[in-house]
Amino acid sequence: MVVEPAPGGPDLLLGDAVRVRQILLNLLGNAVKFTEAGEVRIAATTRAEAGQVAVTLTVTDTGIGMTETAMARLFRPFAQADSSTTRRYGGFGLGLSITRRLAELMGGSVTVESAPGRGSRFTATLRLPAATEAIAAGKPAPTTTMARSFP
Repeated sequence: MVVEPAPGGPDLLLGDAVRVRQILLNLLGNAVKFTEAGEVRIAATTRAEAGQVAVTLTVTDTGIGMTETAMARLFRPFAQADSSTTRRYGGFGLGLSITRRLAELMGGSVTVESAPGRGSRFTATLRLPAATEAIAAGKPAPTTTMARSFP
C-alpha cells in the first residue's frame, strides 16, 4: 500500500472525522478486497475553494477492474458489479452507496474510473470549512475538528 499526501494545504478542517474515515475505509476496503496482487495507492489533496477547502481522496488499485456496465450499477444500494463478485468476494453492495451519500452530505461526490483487468480509481471530493484560529487554539466548534494526519 502506498500513501501519497500532497504537501501544503490547511492542517485543520471542520467536519465529521468519523464519516470522512468511513468514506476512506470503504474505498480502501474495496480496493484491498479486489486486488489479489499489485498495489493500492491512497492520495490526498486539498485546495481552497470559495471559502471552503475541497479535500480530494483518491484510492487507486491494480485489481480486477470493471466494465462500464458494472460501474453504472456500483452506487445503487444492494448492487454489485455482478453475482460472481458477490460469491467470490462477499458483501452486499451497501458500502459504495453509503460512501457516495456521505460525500454528497459534505457537498462533494464520488466518482470511479476502471477497466477490466487493469484496476480502478475511486475519487471522493469533500468540501469542508477550514478551522479558524480560535478553534485551532482549542475553543469549542460547532462540528468535529479534523486534523491532518499525514506528515
